[in-house]
Amino acid sequence: MRKLSLFKHSAVGLNITDRAMEVIRISKEGDSFKVTSKNKLNFGKGLVERGKVIQVDQLKEKIKILLKTAKPHPNTESTIVFGIADEQVFNQLYRKPVTTHCYEKINNREAHHTFPIPPRDINVSTKKMAIINKQQEYLLTGVSKKTILEWTSLFEQLELNVHIHPKSYAIYRGLLQKAAAQAIAIINFDIASTAIHIFSEHGLHYSYVINSGGEDVVNTLSETLSVNHKKAEKMIH
Repeated sequence: MRKLSLFKHSAVGLNITDRAMEVIRISKEGDSFKVTSKNKLNFGKGLVERGKVIQVDQLKEKIKILLKTAKPHPNTESTIVFGIADEQVFNQLYRKPVTTHCYEKINNREAHHTFPIPPRDINVSTKKMAIINKQQEYLLTGVSKKTILEWTSLFEQLELNVHIHPKSYAIYRGLLQKAAAQAIAIINFDIASTAIHIFSEHGLHYSYVINSGGEDVVNTLSETLSVNHKKAEKMIH
């Protein structure tokens, strides 16, 4: 697991959901880390949808504003860590006998049959997990090449050097500096989706995303209690 300590002095994280974006700069001070700059910017529907870029030019302008208006200091660093949305990352855990050969071909075939991404568009990564009853566990992670290319192209146009990671991994690393001795469940409650991730001492063990999030809760509260959306939003914060 990559630790924040791998960064020499500071690290900048960028999070973009379907309705908002946030940036945070963390700096190392002695043996600890401190938030030295941050910003959040809300925007309407249509720029990003389920973690995919829809309106490139408008989104670029929003990112520029976000970085320039960060407080107490603008973010001028060009290297940023970006968490790609959970809706665009697919995970599958399965087992094969430890004597199985050519596991890479088998894993790719498993990913092509499991993930809802066309075979020519899928980017698959494989991680060996634990050995249980002479069965080797594998964690397969699949992401659309097209989606990654869209985000990469956008950041390149902004002249930003961005390291793209699954958001669930970024959250886990942010909470823990070393692997946990016991299993941990992390629930990521976004505006348009909710994701649950379960990590064991070996890493990500289970992941599931539903297309319902904070926006749905606000709408339900507003209709049920007959209050406006602003009041409903305050009730869940």
